[in-house]
Amino acid sequence: MSDLHGTSEGDAPPELATEGHEFMDVKAELDPTRADAHHGVLAEKTPDHITFVGVDLDDKYKIIRPIGKGGMGTIFLGEHTGIGKRVAIKLLSSKYSGNEQVIQRFLQEARSAARIRHKNVVEIYDCGRTSEGLPFFAMELLHGIDIRRMMKQTGPLPWPRALRLMRQICAALEAAHQAGIVHRDMKPGNCFVVDDGEEPDVVKVLDFGIAKVLSDDDSEQELTHTGMVMGTAHYMSPEQARSEALDKRADVYSAGVILYQLLTGKLPYEGKGFMGTLSKHLTEPIPSLIAAAEGRAVPRALEAVIQKVLAKDRDERYQSAAEFAAALDEIGEHPRTSLTMSMTVRAESLRERIGLPWLPIAAIGAGVVALAVGLVMYLGDEPEPVAPPAAPPVVAEVAVPEPPTPDAPPVAAAEETTAADAVVDDTDAVVDATEESAAETDVAAGETDAGAESEPEDEPPTKTPERKTKKREKVHKPREAASLPERPSSAAIAEGFAGVSGDVSACKAKGWFPGQSIKVKLSISPDGAVTKATALGAIAGTALARCVEKAVKGARFAKSEKGTSYTKTFTN
Repeated sequence: MSDLHGTSEGDAPPELATEGHEFMDVKAELDPTRADAHHGVLAEKTPDHITFVGVDLDDKYKIIRPIGKGGMGTIFLGEHTGIGKRVAIKLLSSKYSGNEQVIQRFLQEARSAARIRHKNVVEIYDCGRTSEGLPFFAMELLHGIDIRRMMKQTGPLPWPRALRLMRQICAALEAAHQAGIVHRDMKPGNCFVVDDGEEPDVVKVLDFGIAKVLSDDDSEQELTHTGMVMGTAHYMSPEQARSEALDKRADVYSAGVILYQLLTGKLPYEGKGFMGTLSKHLTEPIPSLIAAAEGRAVPRALEAVIQKVLAKDRDERYQSAAEFAAALDEIGEHPRTSLTMSMTVRAESLRERIGLPWLPIAAIGAGVVALAVGLVMYLGDEPEPVAPPAAPPVVAEVAVPEPPTPDAPPVAAAEETTAADAVVDDTDAVVDATEESAAETDVAAGETDAGAESEPEDEPPTKTPERKTKKREKVHKPREAASLPERPSSAAIAEGFAGVSGDVSACKAKGWFPGQSIKVKLSISPDGAVTKATALGAIAGTALARCVEKAVKGARFAKSEKGTSYTKTFTN
């Protein structure tokens, strides 16, 4: 198990500091038995990580051993001389001892970070100077591993665990942003995972604000560049790549890159060298999460989340870490599964294969379609419930036994089949719910199918011809007095959407990736016009969502008495 900025014997420590600390083989550079021989003397040209071993800093902290170093300075394991509490101590490199501006900003940022009081942010206890005037600060010593090293060991994480870690990262960022601190260097190496004794996988975010402090003017660009060449470019927002003024949305973008990497084991953008990677952040489309996951179980809803959090225009991203976390909360750890299945039922081939008569095969096929529709209604937001329309007229000539059977209500599944048009592929299907309701009138309309099965075809009907004729006349009366339907039929709705399919398809240019689904809730007026169309879920408010909404508003449906509300799912 690793310590913050270091590890136990035989375990290589993680990369933690903003500028990308490299960790040393202490035994190769330092003889622990002679550590006290230095006595705190700052020897000329002696590396800091050797010089300060055994030193008492500010009469408070004794340096025990170095556990990390980088371009900005060294991280030491230290101990409070009064109470014996072990801490991690970050000491600015002696090469900056003459740069008072760097020293002041280092201490000022340490004080600012100390104001962040949150369980997911490493706690800063104290700051001060060495006798030579170098600044240092003491912080919480943790036992665990950073996410960068964790992923090297495990590869992509299961999505529930990835979301748990990311929610905590978002919580840490939100706390920092509320304190007026923008991290500017979010990456897996700055996210430390510990077991606090009560729960596993507690995230601690490290090194707030150092990159920002050390890159505010031209004299400090070299320091910033030291950090960036360590790999920060992979997590850098487009506006940071353009050297624009940054706000909290830059951190949100970087967190999105981390989530993408947690789920896929890959970076969204990798170019040739530092500038090549920045160029991809600026110009290339956002890659598909589902495609990069390569078959691993990832909720489709996360595709839209990634597309939004990595938007190149920060106005189209989640506007805060809290908003990003809320989008993840909507998915939860057990999201409703997006049902995608092929419902091509070739009843004729089934009949030939197993030797069953046509009618049972058709009934089985209709049952499968009804089951699919039921699952879609359960697992997704689809058409809002409306009052059932009047029973459809029956045109089949059937013998009706005494007493006459009252008119049966229509089967709901026949009208609601369009709700599943985004997830049920009925291409070349022999059994289709919208057509079977007419083709199989005895079964779908609720008539007495038992009579049709039990009476041989050559048996005479049980009713007189006169009574049979009256029944036929009664059934056909509604057609003679036909009027507008109360709500648009499923066929009318399908026809309306077909009219705008080209406009919807054109929205692919807005970054609509294969397999990505977009739900749009629309209101249809009695005259068939779309009065309102709203994209739902995490994609709402993006350029892609606005394009689909505009396309859907152009649809025209058959007139009805009351109109309806409808939720349509479009899948690229």
